[in-house]
Parts: sequence; C-alpha cells; structure tokens
Amino acid sequence: MRNGNEIFPAMLSALEDARHTVGLMTFVSWRRGIARQFTAVFAPKARAGVPVRMLLDSFGSRLLEKDLSRRHG
Repeated sequence: MRNGNEIFPAMLSALEDARHTVGLMTFVSWRRGIARQFTAVFAPKARAGVPVRMLLDSFGSRLLEKDLSRRHG
C-alpha cells in the first residue's frame, strides 16, 4: 500500500473488525475527515467495552484536533 487512499480503508476495516482490543501507533496524525473516520470507529468500540489505545508522537500529533481526543460518540 502506497498512500492513504490505499492504507486508510484497510486500517479502518481492521479496526472495525476488532473484538478484544483496538490499538493504533503512528508517527503522524490526520485532521478533518480521516481523523473523524478513525474517531467514528474508536468511540463505539470504547463504549462497547473494547480497550482502545492510540499512541501518537508529540510532533506528528501537534495538529490533532483536540475535540477528537475527548469525543465519546
């Protein structure tokens, strides 16, 4: 996979299929639409009791929209 157009659908599909844990580690974070798509997967998993962990580096995540880190639904 070479870019977000190929990578993101595969990542989101794998995250949606998760049953026991959800984990994402990345050196960059995304904004706007794709960030909201990831949040739309993470939030319901967390509400369902699936542990959700996301590890971002401080430089790559500096532009992360703060409301996404607090979103519950």
